[in-house]
Amino acid sequence: MNPWFGIAFVMVTLIAMIHGLSRLEKSARFDSETIRKFLHVVMGLLTLSFPWIFSDVWPVLTLSIISSLFITVLKVSDMSHWRPVICAKGRDSIGEIVFPLAIGLTFLLASGNKMFFVIPVTILTLADAASALIGQRFGSQKYGTGDGSKSIEGSFAFATVAFAASFFPLTIMGGVGNAEAFNVSVILAIVAMMFEAIGWKGLDNLFIPLGSLIVLKTHMFIGMEELMLRLGLLLISSLIVLIARRNSTLNGSGVVGSALFCYFSYILGGWQWMVMPVILYLSYRVLLPKRFRQLQSVHSVYGVICVASVGIVWLLIATVSQSEQYIFPYALTFAAHAAIISTAHMRFTSFSKPKVFALLYAVLKAWCLMCIPLICIQPSGQLFAVTFFLAPFCIGIPTALFYAANTKSIKPANRPSRWWKQAAFAAIASLLGMLALVLMQ
Repeated sequence: MNPWFGIAFVMVTLIAMIHGLSRLEKSARFDSETIRKFLHVVMGLLTLSFPWIFSDVWPVLTLSIISSLFITVLKVSDMSHWRPVICAKGRDSIGEIVFPLAIGLTFLLASGNKMFFVIPVTILTLADAASALIGQRFGSQKYGTGDGSKSIEGSFAFATVAFAASFFPLTIMGGVGNAEAFNVSVILAIVAMMFEAIGWKGLDNLFIPLGSLIVLKTHMFIGMEELMLRLGLLLISSLIVLIARRNSTLNGSGVVGSALFCYFSYILGGWQWMVMPVILYLSYRVLLPKRFRQLQSVHSVYGVICVASVGIVWLLIATVSQSEQYIFPYALTFAAHAAIISTAHMRFTSFSKPKVFALLYAVLKAWCLMCIPLICIQPSGQLFAVTFFLAPFCIGIPTALFYAANTKSIKPANRPSRWWKQAAFAAIASLLGMLALVLMQ
């Protein structure tokens, strides 16, 4: 098919669907949410034909950008008869704008592999719709997210549909046995469900296909024993995180985000890279002053992302370079977070003797929690030296700077600026650690 004809066909179909559904919505035969999910499903199913319609990437990327811009114009325009089909009234979401961009990005990253495109998009199309419809009708067990709540019933429906959406294509197109397809599909269903759970403002439309694609690329070509090990680890880590939820200050999406990061740290780096985030999660409440240890469900996935952000960078650098030395700055990021968590409640007045002792005690706790396990994991002479002698300074300097940057007034602890400030000072700790490694060579 001529690519421009394909682009025109998809855009005409999109406009015709929006117009037709707007008339249905006006007739009051269907509620707005059902109308929007129907559009989501129809357009998602249409995009499944892209690998057979378009032989190049550029038409799909062009179509994605045009569609996203078109939907953006509809959201901000006064075309009241089309807007209810696109966006929910009073709902702060960019999911409908992200959806076409996610399709284009998935097509690009699939690199011509039809299965790597079809499975993530099918999960996004069908499982996401099933989760919304089941959750709205039958959802009674709620858990908190970044911008509201979702239901356990909806998440279970998502995982069930995601399993079917991956198992059958894998057995038909994947060239793998039923046992391998089953294990990959279970892992994919759980991980995709987690990405859906942590999404906010409609960003799950981006997280679901990209997360599913990552799982396919990292699980498709490994042995059965490793697949079973990863499945067991995913189930066990998820169970541990859920059981330990009472010892955390995270809400539902924050807990899920923690389990997701721990699993991918194992997938990309190995069990050694999973130790530090697990320790931080399990010790979070103990690190807090006693008067704050009763807090529950006050921190969302925003906090998890900021705590994990710098660690993700070092994990990716280590994966690309195939070097284990980056585990030291990686560990320092979590050590700095541990020390800052212990002192974040302190309002800056001065570096008095009690305040300095409190800072030193926080650094000592963080060093014991993160650096002693690191010495056991990587018992090399150079790493032992920098961990034992220089790590306390790498942790202490950004912790003191964070305290100095605190305002005297009390502000909400869960505001995004506070988390990004904490991430920035954790980055300083890791950069100091990397500098120490370079100077020791």
